Amino acid sequence: MYKYKDIRKMKKNSVFSEVLGKKVIGYCFCLVVLYVLSGCNSQNNPSEPKTLKGTVSRPTWTAPADYDYSSSMTAIIRVDLRSQFTAATDFAVSDQDVLAAFSGENCLGIAGLSEGLFFIYICAPVEDEADQNITLRYWSAGYTNMFEAVNVFTYVNDSHQGTISEPIVPTWAIKK
Repeated sequence: MYKYKDIRKMKKNSVFSEVLGKKVIGYCFCLVVLYVLSGCNSQNNPSEPKTLKGTVSRPTWTAPADYDYSSSMTAIIRVDLRSQFTAATDFAVSDQDVLAAFSGENCLGIAGLSEGLFFIYICAPVEDEADQNITLRYWSAGYTNMFEAVNVFTYVNDSHQGTISEPIVPTWAIKK
């Protein structure tokens, strides 16, 4: 038969086993939850494209001619597709990329690229300047695709949007 010491050891071991069993079950539960949640990341998001590669030709936008008594504003913009699209892991701006500002379908200015930032001079006729929503469009040479900023800003004569240290960083969507 069992000695008293053996029974105590068995009780200790069974208590230890019970605690260890609860911890193992807890860890397994955590792993299952993490596995399920990992299936909810943006790579499995059906609204996000699997690739950003497109077949859109380089746009032939033209900046407006010098208007009589025109008004203007400037903006400094940084394009970062990596923060929005998981498919943009190899994204980098290029001298071949084009960014322009629009009011409706009217091009109001085309940006120049310097040090990874786009600098744009936006001009409009004085009679058209009030309450214009400015939309940005960006063509990526690397992806041969067109993107449009989701967020817009209002045209304000003689204003500056963004700075070198804090440029505008728009949220982009693929333009259909």
